[in-house]
Amino acid sequence: MKILGIRFVTNPAGARSFYAALGLELPRGAEDAHWQELRADGGIFALHGIREGDGEHPPFKLCLKSDEPLEQVQGRLTEAGFDPGIITDEDFGRAMRVRDPEGLEIQIDEG
Repeated sequence: MKILGIRFVTNPAGARSFYAALGLELPRGAEDAHWQELRADGGIFALHGIREGDGEHPPFKLCLKSDEPLEQVQGRLTEAGFDPGIITDEDFGRAMRVRDPEGLEIQIDEG
């Protein structure tokens, strides 16, 4: 699994400049006002552009990218006694959402 942190921002260009100054890299040709994946040695930090009035969004979201089918992740969660969540088809691919023991929602994307 790889860690993907998602920051919801109303000013993607300003946020991109800030995080680039911190040392995160935006691959060439990846400029998108709605979704930008900045690369770091240990994972990905994504900027998710939103408009004022788009509804409630947390300021930050923890997401994991799975290299294996989500059914295998669900199986491990079930074996360990945790709620395995529900797999959904999103516009970006398959995903599932689960809550850790403290109640934090974690999104797991396939691939």
